[in-house]
Amino acid sequence: MKKYRWLLLSFMMIAIIGVGFASCNDDDDEDSKVLVGQWQECESDGVLRDDAKDYEVAHLVLRSDGTGDYWSMTKGKKDRGACSFDYSYTLKGTSGRFTMTLTATDGYYDEDEIGETESVGFTLIDGIFLLGEIYYKKVSSAN
Repeated sequence: MKKYRWLLLSFMMIAIIGVGFASCNDDDDEDSKVLVGQWQECESDGVLRDDAKDYEVAHLVLRSDGTGDYWSMTKGKKDRGACSFDYSYTLKGTSGRFTMTLTATDGYYDEDEIGETESVGFTLIDGIFLLGEIYYKKVSSAN
């Protein structure tokens, strides 16, 4: 009888440990995709800035493959200064570090800037992404 109790206890411990590891893995997957999507500049309270009326509204697209795009709009027209980049980030709690490497531009930046890497701190609280000094709100989860 003792043999069966130990066997049952062993199976229960393995099941509990397996569920614990599976939960951690799901959290890691969520953290690695939390920034993926399309972001638009907003006010600190999350109200989106209006592309058609406001001056220089920033946009970001962050894809799950670690690539992204940036552009801005002024009163309904796309500004010069659009660029593409590779990115990575670390997130602990509500703050982290965002690192990007410029890969292409629309000609606004100097060609020697391609390949340069920049790193900036960010926070992500209640769906508001503060990257450097600009607030963004996710407008689409598509990547």
